[in-house]
Order: sequence, then structure tokens, then C-alpha cells
Amino acid sequence: MKKIGDRVTFEDHKNFTTIIITPPSVDWKNAFLFGWIIAWTYVGVYIIYNFVSGLFDNEQQIYFAAFMVFWFYFEYRSVKALLWIKFGKEMMKIDDQHLTFKK
Repeated sequence: MKKIGDRVTFEDHKNFTTIIITPPSVDWKNAFLFGWIIAWTYVGVYIIYNFVSGLFDNEQQIYFAAFMVFWFYFEYRSVKALLWIKFGKEMMKIDDQHLTFKK
């Protein structure tokens, strides 16, 4: 394996070449994203608990049900981003006829 910078490695084989690219990782940004996910999860769990407990009236239930749709979307995206930063990589395989790309 040969390295091109900090994040890109490649290897030449007999009939093909593989390239592996890892995502950039900045420790303070990762820690901030992890803290934000923890806080965001706490907010969502708290709202769900109050929603299920019946502490909201009908108008509030409609508002918080809509809020939970947005909450779930951002929860999913932020957890997916953190997992990508920690464990993700892009792999490319180049041969005579094909370029194969895999995340």
C-alpha cells in the first residue's frame, strides 16, 4: 500500500488498482458532534416521554408530532455522519474495463 497524503492509499495489483479514501477527522469537531447527538437524543426522548404520558393537549400533540418527524430526520442524519467519520471509507477498484466504487 502506498499513501498519497493522510487519507488516500492505493495499491497496484497485476490486473487492477485499488484506491481507498478515508474521511477527514478533526477530534474537536467529532467531540462536538458527539455531544450534540447526546443532547439531541435527550431532547427527543424527553418529548416522546411527555407525548406518551399524555401531558400535552390536542394542539400541542399535533405540534410535537410534527416536531418528532424533524427530530427523527436530524437524529438519523447526525448519527449517520458520526458513524461515517469514525468507520467510513470509500473504495475504488479500477481495471481494464470497469471502475467500481463502494462506500
